[in-house]
This record gives sequence, C-alpha cells and structure tokens, in this order.
Amino acid sequence: MRVFVTLVPAAFALSGCLSPFTDAASGYNAILSEISSAEQSAAQLPKGGTATYAGHLLLSAYGNSQASGDFLGDAEIDATFNAGGAALSGQVTDFLDSETEESVAGTIALTNGVLDRTASITDPNNPGSTHSLVLNADGTLAKPNGDTFAFDSVIYGDVVGDGASLLTGTVSGDVTANGTPANAAGTLVARQR
Repeated sequence: MRVFVTLVPAAFALSGCLSPFTDAASGYNAILSEISSAEQSAAQLPKGGTATYAGHLLLSAYGNSQASGDFLGDAEIDATFNAGGAALSGQVTDFLDSETEESVAGTIALTNGVLDRTASITDPNNPGSTHSLVLNADGTLAKPNGDTFAFDSVIYGDVVGDGASLLTGTVSGDVTANGTPANAAGTLVARQR
C-alpha cells in the first residue's frame, strides 16, 4: 500500500520569500521521498518504550458538494510499543488551504490507533490488502470564508524504514462540507523524531 501524492506549491510569495505552505509542502515531499524508497518494517517494531512521529497530513474533501478543499496540516503521533506492536494517538494542527495558502482553523484528532507487528489489518474498502497501521482521523476544519468540513475518517497504512522510522497511510471516510455529505481522502507521512 503506497499512494504517492507530491505537492507542487507556488514557489514564492509576492515578497520573494517562501510561503508557509511552500515550507509545509517541502517537508511533506521530503518525508514522502524517504517513504518511497523504504521497506515495510512492522516486524521490527520495538516491544516496549515510546516514540513520537512528526510529519504532515494532506486531507481532502470531494464529491457533489459545492464546497471542496485540500488541506495540509502538521501531524504529531505518539506511539506506545507493546508485544503486539503499538498504540497510537495524536493530532493534526496548523492546517493550510492548498489553493489559497491561508490558515484553516481546526484540529483533526488521531485516536484509537494501532500498529500491528503482523501487518494484518484489513481496510474494509479494499479487502484484498493488509496493513500494519490504522488510525481514526476526526475533527472539523473551517476556511476563512466560512466553509466548514467535518471529517469522520480512518487512515490505513504501514510502518516502513530502518527501525520502523516512518509512517505512511491513506485516508478514507466521510466529510460533511457545509452540511452536505462528501468523501474524504488524503495521505499521512511522518518520521520518528
């Protein structure tokens, strides 16, 4: 399971300085590049201790709604390792709108997360695949123009890299955009601090 979405932001703001969105997109792309060349490593998960993963969540709302959006936020995920893998929790904050590069209010809570050492988690939307990571991603984002996006989504993915140093996943689920049902999508990329 690998879905690669490279972000191509505007290179410079009018002042000639890099924008906050360009900085975030560069960080996202750097972690994505590491993930693209890494091997799955769920079997390498420690059997005890903790770790923190930091990275980005690209989150999208699409469908028949008049409101749509692509948002990039800063993700932080705490892992508590155990014999079976790890328990995960965290949040995504400081979202930016990919179109306007404006700040977006709101937080996405990352809850009920599991890393499975045997990589046997099945995505019900894709029953033929198995993963080592599952994580709920829920919360509401609000654009400055008043558009709201209430996400009820799940991330299915994998742990990759030497010593289980990287997390990657794909978002699926629902979003209510200005009161209208739509679909959620996106990509999580994170590296161990």
